[in-house]
Amino acid sequence: MKTNLIISALILIAGAAAAQAQNMSAMQNNNPAGSSTWFNPDPNGLYRGNEFSLDAFGAATFDSRRHDDYYRRHDRDDSHEGGGGGLEYFFCRYAGVEAESFAVANDRNTDSAVGGNLILRWPIGSTGFAPYVLGGGGEEWTHRSEGYGDGGGGVEYRWTRCMGIFADGRFVVPASTRNYGMVRLGVRFIF
Repeated sequence: MKTNLIISALILIAGAAAAQAQNMSAMQNNNPAGSSTWFNPDPNGLYRGNEFSLDAFGAATFDSRRHDDYYRRHDRDDSHEGGGGGLEYFFCRYAGVEAESFAVANDRNTDSAVGGNLILRWPIGSTGFAPYVLGGGGEEWTHRSEGYGDGGGGVEYRWTRCMGIFADGRFVVPASTRNYGMVRLGVRFIF
């Protein structure tokens, strides 16, 4: 039920962002060629609308408190390391959606998840940097399955139109277990 609500909310937000992007595009078309405004695309075209990308990343989760797993045993390690991958589609320069899957483990158990996020990014001129915020949710499992919601932010850097790196952090709120933080560092291939 929660997953369906999260997906519905993401679709509504994405539709509103697409409408706003069309308004921004109309504003850009009214600017003389070569003029510089906050909304003008960078001259190198590093961040574009209708772009598809593939991600590979390393991830680490952390919890400042010890937590019980489903069988009432204590994990001795409050961090998990691992990695994953994702697919993104930006329907305009500023907004897109992401589907991701990752697995992280310590010496006792492995946590896996599949989820999705809405991403709002703000490319900074022709610098190659684009800070972004993300929010969404999905399903995770260790010994049983449970839904989660997440939110956070990060920054991406592109040196070409087809490749970049990114780093982000997020706060994850599972349905029935304790909240935790997650950081990712990865590479992005843009098509």
